[in-house]
Amino acid sequence: MAISFQPVENPDSVNTHMLTWLLAACSMIGPFATDMYLPSFHQMAQAFGTDLEGVQMTLSAYLIGFAVMTLFYGTISDVLGRKITMVAGFVLFSISSLAAAFSPSLEVLIACRLLQGLFAGCGMVIGMAVIRDLYGGTKAQMLMAYISMVFGFGPALAPVIGGWVATHLPWQSHFFILTAISAVLAVLCLVLLPETLAKDKRTAPRLGVLITGYFHASHNAPFMTANTALALAFLGQGVFIAGAADWCVEVMHLAPSEFWKLFLPMVSGTVIGSWIAARFARRLGTQGSIRAGFGVMFAAGLLALCTMAGWLPSGVFWAVSPLTLYTIGIGIVRPGMALISMDYLPQARGLAASMQSFVQTIFFALCSAVIVPLLYGNGALYDLCIAGFGVITIVLWVLAMNMRLDHSNHAKP
Repeated sequence: MAISFQPVENPDSVNTHMLTWLLAACSMIGPFATDMYLPSFHQMAQAFGTDLEGVQMTLSAYLIGFAVMTLFYGTISDVLGRKITMVAGFVLFSISSLAAAFSPSLEVLIACRLLQGLFAGCGMVIGMAVIRDLYGGTKAQMLMAYISMVFGFGPALAPVIGGWVATHLPWQSHFFILTAISAVLAVLCLVLLPETLAKDKRTAPRLGVLITGYFHASHNAPFMTANTALALAFLGQGVFIAGAADWCVEVMHLAPSEFWKLFLPMVSGTVIGSWIAARFARRLGTQGSIRAGFGVMFAAGLLALCTMAGWLPSGVFWAVSPLTLYTIGIGIVRPGMALISMDYLPQARGLAASMQSFVQTIFFALCSAVIVPLLYGNGALYDLCIAGFGVITIVLWVLAMNMRLDHSNHAKP
């Protein structure tokens, strides 16, 4: 395929199978860069002469950078186009990954991880905007579900690769791998990614217009409540990701090469849930899929409470079973919740996708920096997060839908 930055005229001409795999790979780099180096936390702490909390700051810095820049990627792509923004993001991510590999101190590594975070969000944000540019309704939900399903293999592979690296290679090897992956993604996007935003639909690059757009989006109560619900849903899983070094080693007494015993069931749940969302999209509809997923998440919360009470057998399998069920629920609800949220801003879906990713990532960053250290060494508190965040998610989503209905009724003449 020849390299082209011209907008695609006919969505039917786009190879959806190729697009699914490409956007899944592009979205994957963010969580891949989060998960892969977690098994080396103890090695890095020893190398830099610090404790686990000090190394945890490299993750928090990455997530803060990720959150801040995702706020702008959608808007930048609304101005410049989807393709050029995606390619530039991966080129800069590759450079910052290489810099991280050569960090002489923990402080420099934290700064490099911040830079990595700034450039890692392009795939996730712009990928959602590309889908919404091309398709609507059930087809968009199905495509997002399939992308989530393929995307799930990245976090599953990350700790397996990371565990092998932590066992056989120095910690710098994680960042050399990320350098190579992001360089390949930049080339693939340059060659294969279609430009989906026509020039006449792009936003004028005026600061006042952009500020106004963010102001209206942040003051759209149903939109922000829905985004918050989606962000909190992920935190039931996110505490285990951010706290993997503690949960695996201190709580479950696993070796770095055994981190897959946490991540494989967790990611398998996401893949299964995404497959269910895609398979039954037409039969259940968007809201029906969300209700079904909430039922699964609520059941996972009850199972987590049983684990806390000591009613389940001991062992890693039973310890991760509530989390696996919870991630199935997330896989089911996430495509529909994301689409409904973006549809609150139909004229600025790039901005909507940015705001959505920003809210999710900033909550994850705060969770990593503030909540996870409070859980250290206590498996029961990790389980409590599954139950607690699941219930809060359901309550906020119901509230968002009621606010949306009230807004629609007030808008009628």
